[in-house]
Amino acid sequence: MIDTRLTRRDLLAASGATLLGGSFLGTLVGCGGGGSGFNPLVDSYDIRVGYSTRQMAGVTIRTRTYNGIIPGPVMVTRPGRTLRVRVINELPPNPPPADDGNGGGGGHGMTKQGPKAGEMNPNNPHRFNSTNLHFHGMDVKTHLFEPIGTSNPNAKFIEIEPGETYTYEMALPPDHPTGLNWYHPHLHGSTATQVFSGMAGGIIVLGAIDEVPEIAAARQEIMIVQSLRVNQSKDDPNMYEMEPIAGKGPAEGGFKTNEFDKTIFTLNGFDIGWKGPERSAPVQPLNSQQIEMRPGEVIRVRMLNGMDEQFMPVQVDGHQLHVIAWDGVNLQAPQAMDVAELAPGNRLEFLLKASDTPGVYALRQNAVVGEQFEDSSGMVISQIVVQGEPMQMALPTTLPTPEREYPIISSSEVSGNHEIRFATVFPYPDLLTGVGFTINEKLYEETRIDHTVARGTSEEWVLKATADEGHPFHIHVNSFQVIEVNGQAVNPPRIMDTVWVPKGGTVKVRMRFKEFSGKSVYHCHILIHEDTGMMQNFMIN
Repeated sequence: MIDTRLTRRDLLAASGATLLGGSFLGTLVGCGGGGSGFNPLVDSYDIRVGYSTRQMAGVTIRTRTYNGIIPGPVMVTRPGRTLRVRVINELPPNPPPADDGNGGGGGHGMTKQGPKAGEMNPNNPHRFNSTNLHFHGMDVKTHLFEPIGTSNPNAKFIEIEPGETYTYEMALPPDHPTGLNWYHPHLHGSTATQVFSGMAGGIIVLGAIDEVPEIAAARQEIMIVQSLRVNQSKDDPNMYEMEPIAGKGPAEGGFKTNEFDKTIFTLNGFDIGWKGPERSAPVQPLNSQQIEMRPGEVIRVRMLNGMDEQFMPVQVDGHQLHVIAWDGVNLQAPQAMDVAELAPGNRLEFLLKASDTPGVYALRQNAVVGEQFEDSSGMVISQIVVQGEPMQMALPTTLPTPEREYPIISSSEVSGNHEIRFATVFPYPDLLTGVGFTINEKLYEETRIDHTVARGTSEEWVLKATADEGHPFHIHVNSFQVIEVNGQAVNPPRIMDTVWVPKGGTVKVRMRFKEFSGKSVYHCHILIHEDTGMMQNFMIN
């Protein structure tokens, strides 16, 4: 049995121990290329998609992963450079789908009247071994549809079939914001299954904020939090895996939206807790990860909520979080917070100054009550162990302005408006899951353009969630500025690419469509919802 988790020494050796210290994760594979084809302005990575096996939560699990590790390798790049990623799909061929009530078949196209005869309904998850890649948070050209950057409304998803290789070349603008982003698959129908197998990794864009003296002096801790969902194998009772049958309903072994046999929570690939089918049951703690700090020491934490659906309010007992960035875009000055709320897909970067009082302090996710379809208990993500000789490290008072995102959009600059309404429809007999997740009363269609915007303009969007549950809104290509939540002004506006829309509430955002044109998407970042219809296409002209 292979356990692919890496020790701290392995990780430091892989990263050269100079770029990113502390509990840095993943391996920096192929950075910068090499040999006769070496280009100093290109950061190159190979990502191999395949099965790997490990021991977690007292059982053996077998899931789809990147490069055989959970999470995948951390990629590092800079503004003005090109990020080149070669995806090699080493998964086995997709098994033929069962009949989903539309004549079976393995296709995933859709007309305005619904799925074509002989084709799988695209909002019934399917083709679990086909994949592609999304550079979440990166301000780069559109890259979900073939070819990259296309403005063809009928363009289909990039789909890397088993046995195929596909290379992405994403040129970062010279003024690209610097911070933590991430990558994950985004082929409609297989996204959720692959992400909650562990297919995700971080992307760090280095730049001006890293040169702030107080930040440069701080040790760095990267925290990628994931949730792995597995069921007991029908072929091997000693194995847990994620192998839904395309074209079948949940009761017949098909894709389901809840009641997985085990949900395993991980931090940098280490299992920190688990729970069984009852989603509101308390998380059972497992391997506690510790970060040692001296009294008065300052560390920099980069945190990704890479879970497929879990809303995550984060705090450190007895400490304030000095937030310096959201979603890969730094603030203009640190903001002290007791609790920071991360939707699925959010990234939070903060400075933590250790208490003068030695002790063990929990970095925890607080319980979520009344916001999601089912309540969730809290869990300890890590422990901060404060001990040793005191030291005095300073916190910065100002931060560099991310010029691509500023100035803040004024109301006079807004030239268009749009409304997004998230809703859960139950029962929904046309889908095998029995639940319809809609935006503006519609399920997703691959060739329908739901909104068109003009490059060089700014728009104001109002996001609404029904009384059933909250939803995280995410848009590709560009960030947005959060102006109001439930009618209360956010001051200063928070620049994000994913925001939680509260249950029964509204969020107002403004965004600039600055540089890139083409066909792209916005969607709910509860990936089970996205895969079953809660996504729309938009076009930047």
